Parts: sequence; structure tokens; C-alpha cells
Amino acid sequence: PRAFREFKKMNDLDKVVVLWTANTERFCDVLEGVHDTGDNLMKAVEEGHEEISQSIVFAVASILEGCTYIGRSSETAKAHRG
Repeated sequence: PRAFREFKKMNDLDKVVVLWTANTERFCDVLEGVHDTGDNLMKAVEEGHEEISQSIVFAVASILEGCTYIGRSSETAKAHRG
């Protein structure tokens, strides 16, 4: 999150938008105790749980810093097409 804050300040920006476009993540297994509550998700991110993808890390960091997060990759595009 500090990197977003510093980038915003260094570039005198009013808003930061994070656009996730990576295309190499696998689908994670959604697990009870990991993805089921905000507290569990935060704990899993902090502990580097293996089912927490980098896109989730960036999404959480964006939310914590008040940034807009747009997650769009080939995996999510496939999922939306069915």
C-alpha cells in the first residue's frame, strides 16, 4: 500500500487506478477460513497463504489505500464467457 501512496504523492495525483492485466495466474481454490470473511482474507494475505493470488494481494492493497482496482485478465475473461 505504501507504494500506491508514494506514487500518488510523487505525481501529485488526486486518484490512483490499479489495472490488473496479468494472464499467468491459475484459479485459486476458494477455501473456508481463507476467503470466507474479510478477517480471514486479511490474515491469509498477511501470512502469504498459497491460495492467495497476487491479484488478490493487489486488490486488497488497492482497497486499503482507497484506490480503484480493475481486475481483468484472460482468466477472468474466460470465466465470464462461461
